[in-house]
Amino acid sequence: MELDIYLIRHAESVANLTPEIIAGRSNDSPLSEKGKRQPGLLGNRLKKAGIKFNSVHSSSDIRAISTAIDTSRIIDYPVQDIVMSDELVELSQGDWEGKTRKEVYTSGVQAMALASQPDFCPPNGESQRQGEERMTRYIFRNFIPGPLTADATVAIFTHGMAIKCFLRGV
Repeated sequence: MELDIYLIRHAESVANLTPEIIAGRSNDSPLSEKGKRQPGLLGNRLKKAGIKFNSVHSSSDIRAISTAIDTSRIIDYPVQDIVMSDELVELSQGDWEGKTRKEVYTSGVQAMALASQPDFCPPNGESQRQGEERMTRYIFRNFIPGPLTADATVAIFTHGMAIKCFLRGV
C-alpha cells in the first residue's frame, strides 16, 4: 500500500509582504491579494493532474485555513471535513515576532544560532528541533500508525519553516 503526503505551504499572506519583520506564527495574518488567487491556481493544477485527497489537514492559522478551504472547493473536497490542528502551525519566534530582523539578528545572535542549531531557541519561542518533533509527531500519529490497508493521498496545509523542520527530521 502507498501513502502520498502533499506538504503544502499556505498562499502568500499579508505578513509575507514585509519580510524585514519577523512574522513567526502571526496566526491572524490573512492572505494578500495575490495569496487569494493562489489557492485557485493550485486547485486547478491538482484537478488537472487528477489528484484526489483522502484527507485534508490544515494548520489552525488563518492563512493556512484559507488556503486549504479555497483549494478544497476547487478540487471538490468537502470543506467541512478539513482537519485543523495547532500542531501544524509555524515555528514560534517568541519575543522576536513583530520585530525587525535587523534589530534581532545581531552578529552575536547569528553566531549563537548557527553554533547551536537545530536547538537554538528564540526567547519564549520554539527551536527548529521542537518544530520538527511537533510536526513529526502529528504526521506519524495520524498517517503512519502501521501498515496501510489501502492507498491514501493526504494534503497538509502548513508553513514553510514547519515543512523544512519536518523534512530535516525524516
